[in-house]
Amino acid sequence: MKYYIQKSNIYNIDGEALGEGYDLSSTKTLDEFQAGKVIELNNEQTEFMLLNPSATTIEIFNCKLNEQPEPTLEQIKAEKIAKLVLFDSSPTVNSFILFNQKLWLERNTRVSLMQTAIILEQAGQTETILWTEGNNPQSIPVTISNLKQFLGELEIYAKACYDTTAQHKQNINQLNSIQEIENYDFKRNYPSYINLII
Repeated sequence: MKYYIQKSNIYNIDGEALGEGYDLSSTKTLDEFQAGKVIELNNEQTEFMLLNPSATTIEIFNCKLNEQPEPTLEQIKAEKIAKLVLFDSSPTVNSFILFNQKLWLERNTRVSLMQTAIILEQAGQTETILWTEGNNPQSIPVTISNLKQFLGELEIYAKACYDTTAQHKQNINQLNSIQEIENYDFKRNYPSYINLII
């Protein structure tokens, strides 16, 4: 197996080396690499590449990983907050229990359902049907009054989760050391799932 690099690309070729028709480097110098010539890797470069699969082509050429600068306090805070936002949008937070199943309704869906419930109630209806998602939806008969109560409880839960996330963001931004940020537990203080009976 022979390996070649060109700009940001790495090629592996079984069998014979590349020949005429390719923009091959004759000197295998840094100048030719930077000019976009195809460079055949020597044994040292090949070994370095195989030991460092995420290395860039310039790192492979030089057989040396570039040192990454130490992240700033603000970058570490931003990374922690990004993890918090990911957690906040996960089923660990965005869930309620209905008939022993974990489910969730996004805010637009909750608002739409509440408006529908009000309209149905004004039209004199006392019952409706909810449908589960997926390829095999199941019907859930529900009274309008229970639906409105359920959506109200769910909105209160969602608001409590939002407040908890916002408080965690504020807390993280007020921390003054890398150690404090790394040790900060943003998974705490979220409300317990609500178990809805409708």
